Amino acid sequence: MKTGSSRINESKDGNRKHDKTTKNGEVEMKKILLISLTVFLAMACSAQAAKKFPSRNITNVVVWGAGGGTDTCNRIISAEMAPFLGVNVNVINKTGGVGGL
Repeated sequence: MKTGSSRINESKDGNRKHDKTTKNGEVEMKKILLISLTVFLAMACSAQAAKKFPSRNITNVVVWGAGGGTDTCNRIISAEMAPFLGVNVNVINKTGGVGGL
C-alpha cells in the first residue's frame, strides 16, 4: 500500500470506516505543533500585557458599627492582607439597613 493513500478498515461488527493515512503522520504532527506554538505565544503575550493586581488601594466596607466583633475581625484581617497584597486595605464602617448595605 502506498503512503498517502486511502484505505478502508472493516471492524468486527461489519461496519466499514474510511481513514486517510499520511506519511508517518507528519502532517498531523505539524498541525499539532503549529497549534501548540500559537497557543503558547498567545499565553505569553497576554501574561506580559496583564497589569499587576491589585493596582490601587482596597476599601473594605463593614456594615456593622465600629468597635464590634465584625469590625475588629475585619481590621485584623485587613492589617494582615496589606503586606501580602502590597497595597493599603482601608476599613470603613457604614452602619444602617441592618447589614443590608
